[in-house]
Amino acid sequence: MFILKFILRILLNAGGIYIANSFIPGFMFEGTLLDLGIAALALTIANDILGGILRFIFRPIIFITLGVFSLIISIATLWLTDFFLDTITISSLSALLFTTVIIAILNLPLIKTFIGKIK
Repeated sequence: MFILKFILRILLNAGGIYIANSFIPGFMFEGTLLDLGIAALALTIANDILGGILRFIFRPIIFITLGVFSLIISIATLWLTDFFLDTITISSLSALLFTTVIIAILNLPLIKTFIGKIK
């Protein structure tokens, strides 16, 4: 079940990167379909490992801010992915924010829907 969730998150992150590249000025993805898969894999790993650790550490702050700080953590993991990959270029803070929101919108309800049906 973990592998299925992981693959689904990779696909959704790839879709988010593709949508952001198409519609958000300031976000550029330059690469092949394989590069898109690698970028989505890197973003998924950063969100799962680093994001999980940060969400655990900052749990009280996330609780106090009613989950808004969780968006800050997602922004940080996307920025980190941009920092380490040459295929993604984010040139403004607004592009970073809007891309994070697109990826979050794609991930949140779809994972709950699909995983609920798979169980």
